[in-house]
Amino acid sequence: MTTFVSLTTPGRGRGPANQRSRQAYELAHFILSSQYIPIIGQGKSRWNNVHVSDLAQLFVLLTEAAVNKKTDAELWNEQGYYLVENSEHVWSDLARLMGKRAHELGLVDKKLEENSLGKDKAVEQAGFEAVSWGFNSRGRAERAGKVVGWKPVHRGIEGAVDEILKDEKSRLERK
Repeated sequence: MTTFVSLTTPGRGRGPANQRSRQAYELAHFILSSQYIPIIGQGKSRWNNVHVSDLAQLFVLLTEAAVNKKTDAELWNEQGYYLVENSEHVWSDLARLMGKRAHELGLVDKKLEENSLGKDKAVEQAGFEAVSWGFNSRGRAERAGKVVGWKPVHRGIEGAVDEILKDEKSRLERK
């Protein structure tokens, strides 16, 4: 058994069905549809992120190890636990950046204001993903690099904000 812990995963997936992850895309969806920047709690929650293509590369490396019959205990079973990340963000900072970029890109008509959003209201308005905007989840991707040579190469989540916003605006327009 091998376990992956991937946190927020920006980037458009290449699969045939779902091509978006949850938390950051739901945040963009919320900002575009509610027309404000949600801040949960004190707005200090930190979360790791990794580009979906970098996550996919770890799967490739582990698949190659399996095909090549690498059976090191360090790779699999009890030791087969991998944290994957390439940067960290503060949810309120990400929300502010999304609000600013949404206005600059012309995806919203006005400059967006910040509003406090309680946990229950967040879940009601944006689903279970919204709760993560108020929690911390942090780790370091040390084992993946050490054990199979994994190294993220894509930008962190801040570099994907425009793509995320445009994708969500397109989804909203199709509904």
